[in-house]
Amino acid sequence: MSIQRVLLVGIGDFATGFQSGRPRAVHEALRDLVPTSLLELGAASRHSFRLARVLNSLGQTHRLPTRERGLLRRYTDALNRAIDRTQPDLVLSTTSLVFDSPVNAPSLGWPDAPLNLMLDSTAYPHLGALTPAGRARFEDAERRAIQNQDVAAFPTRRGARFARELSPTANARTYAFGQNADHGMLHEVQLRRRNTTAQPEIDLLFVGVDWLRKGGAIALRAVELLRGRGIPARLVVVGACPVAIARHPHVRYLGHLYSRNPADRAVIVDEMARATALIFPTRADNFGAVAAEAALAGLPVLTSPHAGVAEYVESHGFGLVLPEPVHDAAAIAADYADAVETLLGSRAETEAMSARGIAAAASTLNYRISLERMLDDVADRKS
Repeated sequence: MSIQRVLLVGIGDFATGFQSGRPRAVHEALRDLVPTSLLELGAASRHSFRLARVLNSLGQTHRLPTRERGLLRRYTDALNRAIDRTQPDLVLSTTSLVFDSPVNAPSLGWPDAPLNLMLDSTAYPHLGALTPAGRARFEDAERRAIQNQDVAAFPTRRGARFARELSPTANARTYAFGQNADHGMLHEVQLRRRNTTAQPEIDLLFVGVDWLRKGGAIALRAVELLRGRGIPARLVVVGACPVAIARHPHVRYLGHLYSRNPADRAVIVDEMARATALIFPTRADNFGAVAAEAALAGLPVLTSPHAGVAEYVESHGFGLVLPEPVHDAAAIAADYADAVETLLGSRAETEAMSARGIAAAASTLNYRISLERMLDDVADRKS
C-alpha cells in the first residue's frame, strides 16, 4: 500500500524556518514526493519556546527543554484534530513532543535525538543540574513519546540506540538528515571552490550560536597554535560568540547570516568558497546539519566524536573525526591544528574529501533520499 497523504508536523513556521530550518527543509523535500498537509505548532509562546529550543546568550546555553505535561497534551490534541481534518496515511513529525499519548493515525517521529542522549552528555549544564526526580520526569515523557510512535526515527545510529535503551520495544530506525540551507547556494559554493585560487590566509569556518558547546574555544586555540607554527590561520565565525572573541585579532566575526537575504547569501558563498575546512569541535551535537551542508558544498569537515554527524564524516570520508582519548582542551586543540596541517600538506586528499562529501550529500545526507526510504518502509509495513 502506497502513502497517499502525509501530515507533516513541526514547531514553528515552515515558510520562514523559524525556529529551526529543518521542518522547512523536510517540507520542501516531502512535498515533491507526496501530497502534504502541515501542522505548525506555536513557537512564539514562552511555553513552547522553553520546550523546543535551546536558548543562548553571549554564546552560552542558559536554558534547555523541559517537559510540561499540560502543553504536551495540548500538542497531542492539536495533532488529533488535524488528523481528523486531513485524514493522512501517515503523520510525520519533526518533534517527538506531539506524542505524549497515542494518535489516531500511523505515526513516525523524526527528531534529532531522544532526550536521554542529551541527558548522557555533560555539555548541557542545565540538564546536568536536574534532580533525580526531574531527570526521571524527563525520561518518562520521552519514553511515552517513543512508545506512542509506530516508528521512532532518528538521523544517527547512536540516536536509535539510545531510544532502544529508553524503550526496548521501540521500533527505532535511522534515516539521515540532509541540509537545512538552500541547495542552490551550496551548489554555487561547490562551483566557486573548484575555481578558487590559494588564499593569503588559511580560513577555518566555525558556525554556531552556542560558542562553548560548539567548541569555539578549542577552534580558536587551534588557530593560535597554527599561527605559532607560522601558518597564517584565521577563525571565521558565523553565529554568536562572546564580544571579546569577536574582537580577537585572529577572528573574522560575521554574526548571524541568513541565506534568504541576498547580501548575507553572497557573504556565505564567499566565505565557504574561501575556507580550508569547517572546524566543528563540538562538545555535544545531536546531529550537526552544518557538517551536512559543508559536505554538499565540498568543504572538508574536522569534527569531534561528540557530533552525531561524525558517523557519516567517518563512513563517507569527507573529513576527519578527531578522537579524544583524554579530556584535555589543549591537547584536543593541538590535534585540530595538526589536522589542518594534514589538509594543507595534501591537496590531493583534500580534493578527494571534497568529492566524497558531495557524493555523500547526493546518496545519504539527503532529505529526499531519506524520505523516499521512509515512505517505502512505512508502506511495506502497512501492506
